[in-house]
Amino acid sequence: MSKTPVEMEDRVGRLLAVLDVDIEHLRNCLGRLGKLRCLVIKRDEAALSKLLEDIRIEAEDYAGNESKRLVLRRELANYFGLEVGRLTLSALENFLPADKRAHLAARKAALRSLVEQLRNEYVSTAVLISDCARINSALLKSILDESRGGLVCYDANGTASRANETAFVNMRL
Repeated sequence: MSKTPVEMEDRVGRLLAVLDVDIEHLRNCLGRLGKLRCLVIKRDEAALSKLLEDIRIEAEDYAGNESKRLVLRRELANYFGLEVGRLTLSALENFLPADKRAHLAARKAALRSLVEQLRNEYVSTAVLISDCARINSALLKSILDESRGGLVCYDANGTASRANETAFVNMRL
């Protein structure tokens, strides 16, 4: 493989474009997590279903960008004579001229910031979902346990009997 600066510039340019798509994807993920929390609180099942479908579609579309990034990483690692696993954005910065280094550093900083925000949003969303599950479980337990608390049932003759092991709804006449 010939090692011309034009090839390297082309690959780095394509990598910057892929990183821009990554940045946009992370911004979309942040927005969707906020929207998810709002929809869970509002209990809007139709909108939640639509959001889930949108997430699925975007995930399928984004898979192509991940493939491009992997191919470019391999090409750049080969170009610089490194193992693919050792080529990170920080390592790549060391090989680039100052102008490309600045562009890459800006993308890297944006990605780092967005990943940190995404981590915080994810934790907030997980806590909300966990609290909803805990509250639903407590409500259901209180409803079901109350029905087993020694209810007094009367039959057609007016005779009282205790219903210790009845279901949630007593169907006796």
